[in-house]
Amino acid sequence: MSGAQHQESQDGANGAPEGERLRTEAQGDNTPSQDERFCGLQGPQTEAQELQDMPADMFTAPCLEAKQCHLTAAAIVSLETLHHSLSLAEERHRRMRPWRIVCGIIAVLLAAVVPYWVGRRIAIWHTGQVMFVLRCMDPLGWALAAWTVVTVLFAVLELTLVVRRRGFLLALALALFALIQLVSGVSLLKSDFWYGTFAVYGKGSLYVNAVNLGMIASASGLFVFSIVFVTLLVFVRNGSKVKMLLRGWSAFAFFLICELAAICIVLFCGVIQLVG
Repeated sequence: MSGAQHQESQDGANGAPEGERLRTEAQGDNTPSQDERFCGLQGPQTEAQELQDMPADMFTAPCLEAKQCHLTAAAIVSLETLHHSLSLAEERHRRMRPWRIVCGIIAVLLAAVVPYWVGRRIAIWHTGQVMFVLRCMDPLGWALAAWTVVTVLFAVLELTLVVRRRGFLLALALALFALIQLVSGVSLLKSDFWYGTFAVYGKGSLYVNAVNLGMIASASGLFVFSIVFVTLLVFVRNGSKVKMLLRGWSAFAFFLICELAAICIVLFCGVIQLVG
């Protein structure tokens, strides 16, 4: 009896693990084993470790490039915003250089005062030499030469309003202005110049008066052009064809026409003989 009970207890002890083993095998198709779970956890950890072990240069270069692109785009956006936020007056004020304006004013004042004073000194103290030079050409020629110099000065000043790089043109205009002031001093140019020129040059005042009339003709042509230009600009409507006279080279050609009309009046209408 004890042997039988011992055999049954041994079978029961062996039967329990056997049943559990059968149940485990039945569930094995759906439940991962311990090794598979370990492998599944080890996979992501291995990939993360490989990413950490990779050299930092592989990530640094693309990150720096993306950062530079971002900064460049931000800078462009900021510049565009600043450009649109500033008005035209503020933009010119930002680019303005005060020392250039001061130097320009001083240069213009010197070019206006010093050459005219020198010319008057030459006219008073070297009258014979001046008359010797003036008698080398006809009075009509001197009037045309004086008109040409003043007209070129006005044309250069008009070009400075159109051209961006105007440094050379401004220097040329300053030199021409100084030359005109020197000639004005020699010819004693003023509102009633014919009295002063006759008192200094005597019978040779005809040549000096011709020079003065040439310069006055050029100034008169500019004055007429300015009056017509402003009148058309204010009173003519935008759709009119007359507005073409106010644009670009058409306006410059109209300016030359006014100048030519003024000098023709001086040369061919006996104005020089009348004043002389």
